[in-house]
Order: sequence, then structure tokens, then C-alpha cells
Amino acid sequence: MHKSSSAFSIRRVTRWVTSVAIAMAVTVGVADPEAGAQNALPQLPALPALPGFDPAQALPPAPAVPNSSDVLGNVPVPQLPAVPGITDNPAFPDPLGSIDNGQAAPQGDVMLTNVPARTSMAVIMPGRVIQTPNANEARPGLSIVKLYLADYALRKGDGSDRDTYLAKRMIRFSDDNAAKIIDRKYPQAINSVAREFGLGNTWRGSHWGLSYTSAMDTARYLNKVRLSRPNSLILNWMRQASPVAADGTQQNWGTSTLRGVTGTKWGWSDYGEPTVASASISPTYTAAAFTFGGPGTQNVDVRSANAYIH
Repeated sequence: MHKSSSAFSIRRVTRWVTSVAIAMAVTVGVADPEAGAQNALPQLPALPALPGFDPAQALPPAPAVPNSSDVLGNVPVPQLPAVPGITDNPAFPDPLGSIDNGQAAPQGDVMLTNVPARTSMAVIMPGRVIQTPNANEARPGLSIVKLYLADYALRKGDGSDRDTYLAKRMIRFSDDNAAKIIDRKYPQAINSVAREFGLGNTWRGSHWGLSYTSAMDTARYLNKVRLSRPNSLILNWMRQASPVAADGTQQNWGTSTLRGVTGTKWGWSDYGEPTVASASISPTYTAAAFTFGGPGTQNVDVRSANAYIH
């Protein structure tokens, strides 16, 4: 009985030792880095490249960051185009010669350096031009360009009574609807008059309300009409301008306040910051002014011209 128990104990110890050895062998095998690498999962195959796809060009390059001057709004403004092929019509006398072409002005000219840059102004009389340094600056034409629309409709239109009526509405009452009708009928009108009269800073925009002109161009145009066609309907309608425009605006500011004025055409903007214009005639001179500001501001700025008007 005792011998049998001893044999049983030896067998139990032997099995236990064998189990421990196997467990150690398994543990060593898993811990072995090379064995782990051999037993790792197989590498997944790479995805095939898409036809015509270059990963390097997948995203467009980021836009350049503008410099500080651009951020502050100092980006250069493109030069507005001038009307090509502008020449004076020989049929109209031009006492100013080539003043708009940068040549020397006639003797007796006056430069109004005391007028703020917000206003550009020009006064033309025999032998004298009174102007601000920015008189040739192209500015929004406002309703002043209705002068050019009416001129074209009266002289180069179809001669209809309707055109005459609409032209009268444009000048006396500054009627925008009349201007819209004439501009659609004769979209070439403003540029045609600019070429004919040598108005180098005048052109039509996408419609009459987005057109440009200058104080010098406007005064120059009226001066030529005054000399060559003193009985023009346009001049007569300026003398008969309504105190109240078609939209209810009081027409009573700017060059109309100058000494000796007998007729005026006004212009103003209905959108954004106040912007006004006026163009006047007298027996001896013509005048025009454009102001980034309201009627009262223009009244103050044009006043200094009175000292040189005779």
C-alpha cells in the first residue's frame, strides 16, 4: 500500500513538471519578436490608383494672402475707358482750343484752389476759363447726361413729336422715365454727342444712369450750343426748368446761384451718399459743378466763382 502511493506521487510530479515546461515554451514563443512577426496578419493589398488622378494635384493651391494695402482697400482702380476717336466738330466754334488735351489754357484762366476736392467745377466765358484743379475728372453723370440724350433725340432722332416731348420732360422736370425711353431707343446717343462735341471724359455706362461726364465737358458742351444754336430747345427748356422735378425734388442749387444765370439743369443720386450736380447758362458764360455731398455743400463750394464772373 505504501509502495503504490509513492509511485502515484512520482507520476503526479512528473505531469506537473511537464505542464510547466510546455507553458514556458509557449510563453517564450509568443514573447519572441521574430516569432510574433511571423504570426502577424498578412498585409492588406494597396488600393489601385484611380485613372487620371494625381494625389499631388488633388487640391488647388491656396490663394495668396493680400498684402496690407489691399486689405485696407488701396487696390488700384482700373482706368475707366475714354470714348475712342474724339474730335471736335468743325461746325461748332471752340474758343477753348485744345484745353481738354492738356495744352496751355488761354490767358486769363483762373484756377480755384480754395474749393474742396469734393467739388469739381468749370465756368467758360469769352477768353477765360474758371476751374477747379479736378474740373476734367470723370464723375457719375447723374441727370446731367440728359442734356446729351435730348440733344441726340432732337437732332439725330426720328423727328417724332414723342421724342420732342420726352426731351422736354428730361430737361425741365429731369424725368427719369423719359430718359429711360430715349436711352433704350437711342443707346448710342451719349457716346455720339461726346464724340461730336469733343467731350473726352464723357461716356455711357450700361444705361444712361451709369454714365460719366465731367464739369469741363458739361460746360464745354453748353458753351458750344450757346454759341452755335442760341435758340436751341435745350437752352430754352433750361430757362423754363420746373421748380419741382418729376420725383418731387426741389431744383434750386449749385450753379443756378451764380451771378447772371438764366437757366439750369440739375442732377442728383437717389442711392447711397448724397451726390449732386448742376449745369447753368447765362448770356455770357456756361458753368457746371459736381459735388460729393448735398445741395447745401455745392452752394458753398461754387460761391467763390462769382468773384471772377463778369
